[in-house]
Amino acid sequence: MKKPIFFPFLALILSSVCFSDCDLLRFSPFEVLSWNPGEGFMEEPGNIEVSVLLSHDPDRLSVERYFSLSEDGTNLEGDFLWKGERIYFIPRAPLERNHEYVISITADAKDSDGLSMDRGFEGSFSTRSSASRPKLVSVFPEDGGTMAQVRGSIRLEFSEDISISSCIDSVKLSPAVQGIWILDKPDTAVFIPGENWEPGTCYTLGIQSSLKGKTGLSMGEERSVSFTAGTDREKPFLTGAWRIDGMAETLLQADDGEGKTVNSGWEKTSVLLLRFSEPVDILSVKQCLSCEVVSGLVPEAESLYGTELRFTLKEMPLWGSRFILRLGEGVKDAAGNTSTNSFVFTLCADGESSQSPVFRGIRFPLAPGNLLDCMPRSYTASDAYAGLPLTAEAYHYPYMAEVDSWIELYFETSCGAAIDPLEIARCFRVEATNGAVSFNPRMVVNENFSISEAVAGWENYRRLEVRGILTNSVSSGVVSFVIDSGFLDSNGNTGEEYRLPLLK
Repeated sequence: MKKPIFFPFLALILSSVCFSDCDLLRFSPFEVLSWNPGEGFMEEPGNIEVSVLLSHDPDRLSVERYFSLSEDGTNLEGDFLWKGERIYFIPRAPLERNHEYVISITADAKDSDGLSMDRGFEGSFSTRSSASRPKLVSVFPEDGGTMAQVRGSIRLEFSEDISISSCIDSVKLSPAVQGIWILDKPDTAVFIPGENWEPGTCYTLGIQSSLKGKTGLSMGEERSVSFTAGTDREKPFLTGAWRIDGMAETLLQADDGEGKTVNSGWEKTSVLLLRFSEPVDILSVKQCLSCEVVSGLVPEAESLYGTELRFTLKEMPLWGSRFILRLGEGVKDAAGNTSTNSFVFTLCADGESSQSPVFRGIRFPLAPGNLLDCMPRSYTASDAYAGLPLTAEAYHYPYMAEVDSWIELYFETSCGAAIDPLEIARCFRVEATNGAVSFNPRMVVNENFSISEAVAGWENYRRLEVRGILTNSVSSGVVSFVIDSGFLDSNGNTGEEYRLPLLK
């Protein structure tokens, strides 16, 4: 029996393999193992690294030829950097926010043995957050509401800026009404009808999911709002006025115009709140609202209509003074109805936190060198041109000698307010006619005073001590202790100029 002949058969198989397609020699596919930055949203475009790791040693020119990075469908130019089997793509212009990016390598790319990829690769990422999709924030009239005005406007406010063309294409009104769309603000579209609304008719405003914002993202969901054209004849009226201080509300009492009912406690940070029976035209309220004594009122809201309107004073009246707020008739609602009532409120700007610091007096040592008795002398703001007996005796103020001395200043301040020594260092000085004295301040302190006890009766005042060098001369004159205007207390209240002249 002959043995089986294997060798010629094996040789035939090997020969067939060698002359067949080279892909038969592949033991693993040529493919992408990983890539950066990966799928999803990338918040910081400037930090993005674009790279692809390949499974085989690549034919670099081939891979570069069939590699692309596109931005919203447009291929970007860039340069390549290789590290082993990883290819880095460096765009010539930095990646930006609010774009879609796609990394692609077609199946034509080959490895160093000439083997092509089994299938092309594609990966995508975005610098456009899904949170950037426009959302409908508010609508007027509200869903289920009433269009009271015969030719009232529809108002749509979105979370993102929108284009007017997108609004025209994606917002439909049924039944159809002739009119135009305009942008009142970048994020607010207004429909102005060219014909009257039909009373009693229910209109439906359909906002399609295709409406796009500035980022290019669409809403992604449909919205529908319905309202009825009505004939509102009810006049708006003021339900109340309040003074707002932080979270506290204080109801204001209306006056008869003679100032008999005074609402005290107005602070420089107080806010006036007016509440109405229905949404009213803010512009009409501004026209009907006046404020005597002060320069005017500033509305906080930027919307066209509201039931609660807030106003602040342009400037605070003189502390302790009264001022009058008047709301006249003529406030309009959305249907054009106007109020017929008027109100007067008398207010007093005497809030305990808004009082300006008031200078009350000084204390000055006549014998600063005497440790047992420095002979302190107090002067109030009403002691103008009282005597200031600076003598040349021992322990007092010898002529033309520099003497360490001090001056205490006393202020009455608003509730809990302190005065920064730096404010006094900036604003305090001593003036003298005829060269009678000179005082060179060195420092200001608000503790560790030269005399521990305050002047009797002034214990509740704020005390500061100005330390410096005083030089007495033989000449007589008027010595003035001056505090310039503009110094602040810790509540932000500004002090006026004070001048206490004494006769030496």
